[in-house]
Formats: sequence, C-alpha cells, structure tokens
Amino acid sequence: GAAIQVFSNQVPPFFGVDSARDIQGAFKLPRFYVRVIGSIFREINWVTTAIGAASMVFMYVVKRLNERYKAKIRILIPTELIVVIIGALVSYHLKLNEKDNVAIVGTIECGLPKPKLPGFNQSSSLFTSSILIDIVSLSLLITVAKMFGQKHGYRVR
Repeated sequence: GAAIQVFSNQVPPFFGVDSARDIQGAFKLPRFYVRVIGSIFREINWVTTAIGAASMVFMYVVKRLNERYKAKIRILIPTELIVVIIGALVSYHLKLNEKDNVAIVGTIECGLPKPKLPGFNQSSSLFTSSILIDIVSLSLLITVAKMFGQKHGYRVR
C-alpha cells in the first residue's frame, strides 16, 4: 500500500501535470487516477516526461553495470547523485524552467533553518501520511533486522 502511495505521488510530476491532492473520501485512488490521466492527455509536458524517462533509463543501466562489475570496481557509482547534478546543470544552462515550464526546486539556502514549532492547522492532512511513513519505517526496520539475523545466525521475532 505504501509503495502504491509513493508511486501515485510521483506520477503527476513525472508527466509535468498538476497533482490532484484535493480529492478526499471513498475511492480516492481511482478518482485520483481518473483526474491525473485526464490531465496527462490534456496538459502533458513532454520535456519533463523526457527528462524523467531518461533519468530512469540511466539509473537502470548504471544499476545493472554496478551489479555486473561490482567485484572489479569495488565502489558503487552514485547514480542518483549524478542524475541530480546533471539534471540541475542542464536545467539551469538550457533555462528549462523559463522556456519549457519544467518545474524546479528553486534557490536552496545555505545552512540550516532555525528550529520552530510547525503550524497545527495542517495536522489533520498530515496525519495519514505520517501513519504511512511509520508503517513503512517499521517494515524496513523489521526487514533489515531479519536480514542481519539470517546473516549472523540469530532469530528475530
């Protein structure tokens, strides 16, 4: 379920369309996809989609190369970092935000922001997401613990 949630959140930005986050209630996911697919047919941003597809293909190919030559190279190629750096440089130099309406993060400030309490006016909308994050984190921790248990010969309950 969490994988479907994560995948669904990535579909609109991949095609460069607006996300349908205002949908609530029963059958939220099917209604979400009906709206998003309709938006894709009307408003697809081909440049954004091409960037996303090229990034996925690049990461897949390098992952396979990492697996194939890991004994010879002994270090993994940081594919995601390379994609982010190349994407930022290409986007900046080709001015994809201005010319082709490619969404960008914008200016990233140096340093850490000062700590402050969050506004509680959005707490109800964040509750479901926080529960999903907790479930995924717990599942990941249990999986890692069982993997180490198998590797080192102890039982994890």
